[in-house]
Amino acid sequence: MKRGDLVRFTRQHSNRPGFEYCAGWTGVVRRNRNGTVEILWTDPGNGYFVASYGEYTTARRGLEVISENR
Repeated sequence: MKRGDLVRFTRQHSNRPGFEYCAGWTGVVRRNRNGTVEILWTDPGNGYFVASYGEYTTARRGLEVISENR
């Protein structure tokens, strides 16, 4: 993932019990350095927010790039 990539959580991740709430989120990678990815998320019906994910977090392993920044 690099700055400007469009991302979402995989279906496998968001179908797990307790993670259904993130199924509709779409995000843009704002920063990826020092092992941490910062994403600006849009949450339909609830607005937007920024979240950071460390290199080994479960959530980060559940992310997929849906459009790459060129």
